[in-house]
Amino acid sequence: MKKNFIYIITIVILSAAVIILLKKPVKTTDEFDTQLLRADSLQLIEITYEHNGSRILLSKGLDKWQIREPGAYEPDPNTVRTILQFATGLTLKNIISEKPEKFSKFGVDSTGIVITLRKQDNSRMSYIIGNDDKERNYSFFRLPEDNRVFLGTLFPRYRITSDVKSWRNKAISQIRPADIKALSLLSGSDVLEISRNNDSWSILKNGKEVSVGKEKIEKSLNKLSAFNASDFPSVDPFKDYAPGITLMISTVNTKHEILLLKTPESSFAFRKDKSQAFKISDEDYAVFEDLLKK
Repeated sequence: MKKNFIYIITIVILSAAVIILLKKPVKTTDEFDTQLLRADSLQLIEITYEHNGSRILLSKGLDKWQIREPGAYEPDPNTVRTILQFATGLTLKNIISEKPEKFSKFGVDSTGIVITLRKQDNSRMSYIIGNDDKERNYSFFRLPEDNRVFLGTLFPRYRITSDVKSWRNKAISQIRPADIKALSLLSGSDVLEISRNNDSWSILKNGKEVSVGKEKIEKSLNKLSAFNASDFPSVDPFKDYAPGITLMISTVNTKHEILLLKTPESSFAFRKDKSQAFKISDEDYAVFEDLLKK
């Protein structure tokens, strides 16, 4: 009985020791700067993302961020916000390893994501983002010329990917319905003019007063408040086809023009002020097409 008790105690002690050794980092947080990779948001002017041959360059202009590579695109504000929050809030927790042979285990080798930050003084800092430690909700990091592998803030790879389309702004129109004072639709020889008149609408088609269902008008205004692309076409379809519908939207201070096109393959929208074509659903196209129907 005594031997069994000693045996059980020994097993418990050994098990506890294994758990402690597995969880214990190589070094403590007191031995390195936990903010070693953190950027100053006021100084940051450029972020480069590189992974598996893909390269995305985000650059800060006078008043806004722009995608400069692999093309000139307007970025999604949510993506910009996400990567800035990550870059300026990155905190290191532990040093997990200092052995180069373990780089591949943690994903901080050539397969990792490389982030390069450029500051106003033109200085640069790069680091490699490896795999995620899902159990502890952290990611692994390493400086290119450093053998230390760090455990740090979880990288939001669900939003920041190697596909530049996930970085681009898919918003075609985000105008509040209450701000729209007039909406005109041009299709072929037809012109439909919808103007707000206090709480009602004045509607003219080719200069003559007509009736259009209130629900159709409200549906089109609601669409313009959250009109987003489903994708981006690889080739601008408006170079080969004339638009089917031209939308002219007037608010108190601004005017917007959106071209709509429906082809046998898909439907598209085009913002002249952005020189940008968007792929939209056939259902989105039908919202405005229905306004022109009798």
